[in-house]
Amino acid sequence: FATGAAAAGGPLRPHELELIERHGLRADRGSLYSHHLTETGLAHLGALLDSGGYELDQPEQAALPVKSAKPRLASLDIAAFAVINGYVVYIIMMVVQAITYGVQPIAAYNAGAKAYGRMKELLKTSLTIQVLVIAVVTVIVWAAAYPICLLFAGDPELASVSADATRIVILLGALGWSSQVISSYFECVERVVIATVLGIARYIFFTIPAVYVLGGMMGVQGVWWAQPVADVLTFALVMVFVVIELKRLNALEKKEA
Repeated sequence: FATGAAAAGGPLRPHELELIERHGLRADRGSLYSHHLTETGLAHLGALLDSGGYELDQPEQAALPVKSAKPRLASLDIAAFAVINGYVVYIIMMVVQAITYGVQPIAAYNAGAKAYGRMKELLKTSLTIQVLVIAVVTVIVWAAAYPICLLFAGDPELASVSADATRIVILLGALGWSSQVISSYFECVERVVIATVLGIARYIFFTIPAVYVLGGMMGVQGVWWAQPVADVLTFALVMVFVVIELKRLNALEKKEA
């Protein structure tokens, strides 16, 4: 490794000679190792790794499966990210949006009518319903993660990787997505700054930093686990604003009385 040359000693093995003859390579180990780094060679190494038939009899051969496995794993993780965020998360988001659209006219009407008691009830009810409904949806998607991912991925290996990651990413989504519903409420009662903060908090304030920190500590698994961590932090922020809003509405209700 220090010289960059294929320095493994001894005569070429029978399987090495067979590969050299099959691919018309120069009869030395360096040429053979160079072939293993081509597209054809990497595919062959990948097949050996998948079958469990790869054996080491030279030091340099330990590096070859690493070279083969890393791009395969990385490409699967990237593709899984696309499947999860492009399809699976979008399905759950449609349910969240439906709840959000239901809250908006009720919040706007009661804010205009200064029905503070009904606004308090709406705030608590919408938050509770959103968490419970998305929790049920999450359980369904979690249980059916593989067939759902297979539907969009079209490849069993990619579907398996996507399903495993999906179960992590959506784990606490019922908490994190509460920010969208409560943000909608604040928008309709003309508290635009809070609505904006909650609207971007889940991804901008919490998910991106969590991905950076946990990804650096745990690799790909850290990227997946960043979302549940962000969801917990988002829900904590939501509850802070909900408590403040309930106190404000109580004060207004007493003032009106």
